[in-house]
Amino acid sequence: MFPPFLIAGPLLRRVESRKVSVWLAFRKPYAEITLKIWEAGVLSHSGGDPGSKLFHTSLSDLPTLSATTSTVQFGHQLFVALVTAELPAPGLQVGQPYSYNVILSETVGGEKEDLRSHGLLDDKKIEDRPQLPIGYEKDTLPFFYLPEMDPARLMIAQGSCRGVRGNGPDALAYLDDILKKGLENDGAGLKLRPQQLFLTGDQIYADEAATLLGQYSANFLGFGPLIGFERIQTRENAGAELEDIPADIFEFPLYFRQRMMNKVAGFSSGDADRHVMAFQEFCTCYLQHFSLRSWDNKQWLEIKKVIDDPNKAAKAAEDYFEAKDPLDETIPSVIERIVAQFKSDAPANKYVFDDKLKAVFKKQDNPDFPFDDEKIEQWKTEFLTKKKTSLAHELLKVADFASVLPKVSRVLANIPTYMIFDDHEITDDWNLTMRWRNKVFSSPMGRDIVRNGLMAYVIFQDWGNVPDEYADPASPRALLFQKVRAFGERMANLTLDIDDDDTRRKAYLASLRAEVIAPMEILLGMGAEDPVVKWNYSVPTGPTQTIVMDTRTHRQFDTLNSAPGLIKEDALRQQIPPAMPVGDAPFVFVISPVPVLGLVGMEELVQPVASAVKGIFSGDNKDDPGIQAGRVKFDFEAWSFNTEAYERLLDRLNNYGKVIIMSGDVHYGFSAVLDYWKGDAAEPTSRMVQLTSSSLKNMKFPHGEILESGMAQRLLSGFENKIEKVGWKDKILTTDGAVSARNRQRLRKTTAVVPTAGWEPGATVNLPPDFSWRMAFLADERVRDFDPITADIDLADPASVRAGYKLVTERHMETFIARTPRRIVWPPNVSLVSFEPDGDDWKVKHEFLFQKGNRDITKKEVGKHMQHVVSLKPKAEEQDPPFLP
Repeated sequence: MFPPFLIAGPLLRRVESRKVSVWLAFRKPYAEITLKIWEAGVLSHSGGDPGSKLFHTSLSDLPTLSATTSTVQFGHQLFVALVTAELPAPGLQVGQPYSYNVILSETVGGEKEDLRSHGLLDDKKIEDRPQLPIGYEKDTLPFFYLPEMDPARLMIAQGSCRGVRGNGPDALAYLDDILKKGLENDGAGLKLRPQQLFLTGDQIYADEAATLLGQYSANFLGFGPLIGFERIQTRENAGAELEDIPADIFEFPLYFRQRMMNKVAGFSSGDADRHVMAFQEFCTCYLQHFSLRSWDNKQWLEIKKVIDDPNKAAKAAEDYFEAKDPLDETIPSVIERIVAQFKSDAPANKYVFDDKLKAVFKKQDNPDFPFDDEKIEQWKTEFLTKKKTSLAHELLKVADFASVLPKVSRVLANIPTYMIFDDHEITDDWNLTMRWRNKVFSSPMGRDIVRNGLMAYVIFQDWGNVPDEYADPASPRALLFQKVRAFGERMANLTLDIDDDDTRRKAYLASLRAEVIAPMEILLGMGAEDPVVKWNYSVPTGPTQTIVMDTRTHRQFDTLNSAPGLIKEDALRQQIPPAMPVGDAPFVFVISPVPVLGLVGMEELVQPVASAVKGIFSGDNKDDPGIQAGRVKFDFEAWSFNTEAYERLLDRLNNYGKVIIMSGDVHYGFSAVLDYWKGDAAEPTSRMVQLTSSSLKNMKFPHGEILESGMAQRLLSGFENKIEKVGWKDKILTTDGAVSARNRQRLRKTTAVVPTAGWEPGATVNLPPDFSWRMAFLADERVRDFDPITADIDLADPASVRAGYKLVTERHMETFIARTPRRIVWPPNVSLVSFEPDGDDWKVKHEFLFQKGNRDITKKEVGKHMQHVVSLKPKAEEQDPPFLP
């Protein structure tokens, strides 16, 4: 069977009352793509020509002002469309389900194709790859709702950090079960489903690409490169001549990119041996995260073996490195190709080789035996022993990802979805410090990789966030889009005869860099100036707005090495309007990829301690002078690490009164609330609620290495749940009494902030604070079956002491096994945000969907195993502001 032409999508993107946008990716161009919308949910195929493969219904579709576009070419085999249907007033209505179909023609007025003819409304396999009907029933169209205007009926979903080779199941697939349950009971539950989905960062892991997926990017679905014969620019050192080297797995083999990424590109990731680098590789990552239709069939069959029998992972790993192509035994195996590459004089070798590889593949004087083959065989054995084991573990994770990918594709087709990058879309630690930025942007290779990642972000994430901006030819986003398009077209037209001719190729690439890449880098702010393109945006969400912040490209760097302010002052003014975007809105949503209200202990104690412990054991960090060893390892990127920028953000958000912040990044889920007092206010001037959901598929305990430190263990067990601080802005402060050195130092800052705890009696500050705030972390307050209802232990009764101790131990063990503590969610999770009336205000409910642990490991109980509920109105006992004792 032939590979599909529709390789990803449909993805339902921005949806408003008068505009609906759907994203699709193809292997060939389409001249006409039309979006049709019907005022109906669960709309099934009926009637029509029995011989036709097209969807048919007697129901009339909605009239549109415009709803047709064509694909845009971004490479040899990559043609993408974002089709937007614009409807006349009054547009779509709240509470009404709407179904959609996409009609395709290769030529204007030509033969029609649609979602049904492409097999998306069926569960038939595409080649050997499984799929699910995207309308949940055979021959049924996908459908959606507008966000409800009544908060009591509003539901939002959020998630972040989804890696193919991340630990744990893919929690994004859990939303598929929510949507499916909504169809039960004759559709009575249709409205009990998320009306918007926000993916808040790390939608791909460019620095942690999966081996098997990367293997097929250079020959996409067996039809040659996805983009073209792409090259990357680099040089050995600042004084060396620039080179353009093919950016593929043949010149730069997977598992051998770590040195190059750190020493040449300037990146700081410690897990970069398979870091993607070419635009083609970034695009392939996105396609394979979105849809199984983009996976090579041979690649899928290897993964299918592991899905069916996890014990076959070791054999699959061995085959990856050592097996010959069964259809052509003359094609070398992966390890044979790597050895041949390293024996050659390939220009890429000098960037790939570390000292060990240089010694192994050093040429000898004897022309009959130019290499020490015994040494090479020994190296090969050691390499394969190590890598086959790690790849076998990786394949188990990829199998988990692939097994539910059709569910994820269905979710993305049925919920309007909005996205924003964090760092892993580009590389770990992207723009971490000024020194990091200087080092990467002074490296030609570093610049190329960052730019390639942002070009892919434009196509696969940002275009669908703000279609109107990309449709405005004068907007910075549209100008960038045209350059990305030009890059893809030129790569597609870089034919082999040009690529093989050194003179013609150099002229071709010089023209590309002068006419396309240089203007693009200005738009992206890859020089001394700030980026022209602003990645932040906002979207209507029921009765309010959701403001999506960019915390990566407009940072405040106070020194070369200090923790950054995640948004500099002028950018904050642009991203956060001075007043509530919707005048009578009951609250406002704000997306910050990094949590604004972080776990106090993690940010203020564990992370600095982690960095210090790492530094003690890591030596002088000579590769990054001035950067404390361990600082990059334990990202100093919490908002609170830069006091000035943090307090500036809180002050800005205070203008909104009631703020709900959604975030990801940290690889655990939690909820927090902060009450803020401005000036001498006797009651809070605002309440901010932090809802963090992370990770979708990348479970790990953060900073686990420091748990070997007894000091860290004591810190972890000693955190309090609340923190109070008071602060001054642009004040000259004096103190009386025994004020600690730490607090005296804090009070000298332009933005001076000190905790209220830990002050000696009689210690005072001369001026009243300009602001204060109190933050607390929420717990699941529900009574659980194994929780104590009454006191367990009567100390006067020996029998009660014995029985009570047993109960306490059992509860702790049950919580450990079930992974259901009350405050933090460690397993992969996706969360739902909804509201309940609370007198004249609203309560926010934050429910986490995750797989509960069980003594019986065959049981996989997915459900809302943790929920946090908090009112947007502080209680009477929470009204008084913090104060210094």
